[in-house]
Amino acid sequence: MRVLFVSYEVYPLAKVGGLADVAGSLPKYLKELGVDVDVLMPLHGSIDRSVLSKTGRVQKTRFLRRPRFFDIYKTKLPQSEVSVFLLRNEDLMDSKEVYGSSDLALQAMSFSDAATSFAIEQGYDIVHLNDWHTGLMAVYLKQAEAGIKTVLSIHNLAYQGVYEDRYFELSGIKKAYQKDIS
Repeated sequence: MRVLFVSYEVYPLAKVGGLADVAGSLPKYLKELGVDVDVLMPLHGSIDRSVLSKTGRVQKTRFLRRPRFFDIYKTKLPQSEVSVFLLRNEDLMDSKEVYGSSDLALQAMSFSDAATSFAIEQGYDIVHLNDWHTGLMAVYLKQAEAGIKTVLSIHNLAYQGVYEDRYFELSGIKKAYQKDIS
């Protein structure tokens, strides 16, 4: 069983709050228990690239109705064998701060879309999503009929990622699936 742990922040690479602590530690414990787990996060501008190696590209096509490419980088969580993959698109991931994008909704949708392609291409069985920034992945995976199971953990209910309806049009989510998230 292969598990992909998806988070917008992972300690020690990027930390704003407690989410990073969970994302930087829970996968280590799962690995120690014998779970084949990897971590996926955005490559924020503040992350030190000297600890990363570029491993490829992923194309996403559902979002904004045109193909976009994300570079894939890889490192390991310190003192572990847990691989951390980071996705980067220069046009959409421009902020040095984790949540500093001028359009965080657009950035989170785009990351979720690219992360969906990554999860499908890599053949994960379960995707563990964390907070609203990654939640659309569950819908993208369902829409793609990928057969990948999802778990969503909400770490702080105060942050919900509620945005205007116009984002539905940009998301590439078919109307039949929009009811799942509205």
